[in-house]
Amino acid sequence: NEIMQDSKGYLWISTYDGLNQFDGDVFNCFYREDGLYGHEIECTSEDRFGRIWVATRRGLNCIENDQVIATPAELQKTVLSNHVSKLYYSGDDRLYIALKTKRKLSQNRFYSSLLYWDHINTVDVKLPSDTTEIFQIIEFDSSIFLASNLGLIKLSADSSFLITESSIEQSISVSCLSTFNNKLVIGTNKGLFFYKDSIFRDTTFSYFDTISVNQLYSNDKYLLIGEKKEFFHLYSSTKIESFSRLDGAHTSRIISVFIDREESFWISYWGDGLIKYREKPFVTYTKQFNRYVGGTVHAIYVDEEENLWVGGSNGMFFKPKEARFFKRYFPKRDFTNCKMNSNSIWGI
Repeated sequence: NEIMQDSKGYLWISTYDGLNQFDGDVFNCFYREDGLYGHEIECTSEDRFGRIWVATRRGLNCIENDQVIATPAELQKTVLSNHVSKLYYSGDDRLYIALKTKRKLSQNRFYSSLLYWDHINTVDVKLPSDTTEIFQIIEFDSSIFLASNLGLIKLSADSSFLITESSIEQSISVSCLSTFNNKLVIGTNKGLFFYKDSIFRDTTFSYFDTISVNQLYSNDKYLLIGEKKEFFHLYSSTKIESFSRLDGAHTSRIISVFIDREESFWISYWGDGLIKYREKPFVTYTKQFNRYVGGTVHAIYVDEEENLWVGGSNGMFFKPKEARFFKRYFPKRDFTNCKMNSNSIWGI
């Protein structure tokens, strides 16, 4: 479901069959018998004390010094046995907790609610009544924003208001958020938009298809956007560049994008491998991936030593900086004490 790297460099891998902590060599696994309320893990978040908060479908847990500890009493009353879907720890030491609940037991439809904990009290945040999904929580310009099925929601004090309904158009769903050039970048089912100072700035990207979380990546200088179609776009403070098969890119649907520390741009495709772009021609890794993972790459990451890590539908792949070929890892086979019930990697 999600992979989070904490301040110690450990990876926390949330799966539907437990939580895995990876220190680079060995997995330390957490399951219900270790104190978790449920084995279906949605996500994790780290607070400023180094504690790891764990969202499960049956409540909220906390891990400190590699041990599951008791959830604070004021939180237990609210989140115990509830489906916790998202977590976010803000700069003002608030833990934001998104829940999914049924308003009536007879209903099959779930609705999202939100609260925060300030280490003393829990405070409910009022959301628009038809909020069924909170996809992402982000802090921008000293405010908290939510990507939701209804659009972009901005929190104000202990309430919230929907700011896309009148500013862009109705029936818009926001699936992912990022920041670039002091603006909030909004990926939606109607394309890409920028937001700053309560003003939406339409872009030439507004004709795009739905933009999902892995199709949007930014650093201090660039914003890289991949479409469900074959196109990808590179946005800087001075210009916009677009690329397609006419430029040597692939023709399949783009799955994920990534910018490494050398400012090389990585784009993966559905069934068509991986390309690297810094200057033309593109570097392609299609043949290697087609042999191993059926050509589909879900996640890309370049570490501090400039080694390439790739997650696909049949394992994790590693290529040292100067190497030509990849080494493949199967989590179930190659990682000590790993409880992942699948070799498929969706996030790094």
